[in-house]
Amino acid sequence: MANRSQDWFRQAQRDLEQAECARAAGHHEWCCFISQQAAEKSLPVPADLLVYTEMEWGSIDPSSRFGQVLATATRWVYARDAPTVPPTPPS
Repeated sequence: MANRSQDWFRQAQRDLEQAECARAAGHHEWCCFISQQAAEKSLPVPADLLVYTEMEWGSIDPSSRFGQVLATATRWVYARDAPTVPPTPPS
């Protein structure tokens, strides 16, 4: 499989340019959405370490590229007093 990391990073940079245009036009919700997309595209996949609360984990969109990668690449780490069964990952 070809390494497309530079392609993703360039697209993330273009997304940030568009986010700035949206911000300047007063479209703040669109600016936030595009910025979040840029952040996902610029992350190394799989990311070395991501820490989520149960609430944050439950809010990840399982149909997003990020959610799909997390569903396949997550390795659970437990605290001593944590339950033995992890929360249900996105599917």
